[in-house]
Amino acid sequence: MTVKAKESRQVEKVRRKLAKVLEEEHSHFNKENLQNVRASIHKWLNRHETDRFDSAEQHVEAEERIFTFNENKNPSEVRSKFVLNLLNELKNEEHEHDDTLRGRIKKSDFES
Repeated sequence: MTVKAKESRQVEKVRRKLAKVLEEEHSHFNKENLQNVRASIHKWLNRHETDRFDSAEQHVEAEERIFTFNENKNPSEVRSKFVLNLLNELKNEEHEHDDTLRGRIKKSDFES
């Protein structure tokens, strides 16, 4: 049977301090404070309602107004030499693997 060693005074002191901090933080979570936060969020949403748009109705207008992600159809140029080298290595690796796997898998393997 193993017996745990008694905690040092420093560990006990730190443990009490942490417990006190946690208890203080949890005391701020009450229904009144949560209602206040909820109300402030609703006020913020209402105040910024004019900035929102309906994506279904205003899709074309939104593209004109803001820059939208186009699934990397037109990516920006890579300026970093490190990233360019990695990109070239990845492209070369793709072609190398194509040659090594050629002939190993046949279409007839998948047909039953």
